[in-house]
Amino acid sequence: KNFDVFEIIKNVSTDQGNTFTAIVSFNGKLFLGTNSSGLVQFNIADGSFSKISGLNNQIILCLDSGDDGKIYIGTDGGGINVMDLRNYQITFLLHDPANPTTIGSNSIYAFYIDRNGHMWIGTFSACVSHGCSQNLKFNVYTPLNNNILINKSIRSLYFPDFNSKLLGSREGFYY
Repeated sequence: KNFDVFEIIKNVSTDQGNTFTAIVSFNGKLFLGTNSSGLVQFNIADGSFSKISGLNNQIILCLDSGDDGKIYIGTDGGGINVMDLRNYQITFLLHDPANPTTIGSNSIYAFYIDRNGHMWIGTFSACVSHGCSQNLKFNVYTPLNNNILINKSIRSLYFPDFNSKLLGSREGFYY
């Protein structure tokens, strides 16, 4: 099979050789996270690129989209930037040390929205934040009150079924 190759134009080029860290698709467009230049949109129909402005951090570590018409953008230090795809407005989910119901860290390594609309957020040194996309209140997920995960950096999430959760870290994975 032949592949089409697309060169990113200069005004959306990344500083480190067009390095993409995450991709999500929505309505004929790809949204590409980069390691230094924020979020780039690729229009599949015409092959054009455009840079998304308004993010509070340009280092994108993960992306996910929900059934709510939003893209959730995990950054390295800017928390989660939430972009509404109807109007491209961006809001921010940030860690607040004075509020225990906010996300556990502003460095977001992994993000997953389950079929019930619950958010699972792998963070730097704060394990997994878990919350509902409707009220945006979070808590630290600790399976069976197992405190071994409390200060872990969780880099990947995989949920093979409703009752199973695999959490990946540099030390290995937790099931």
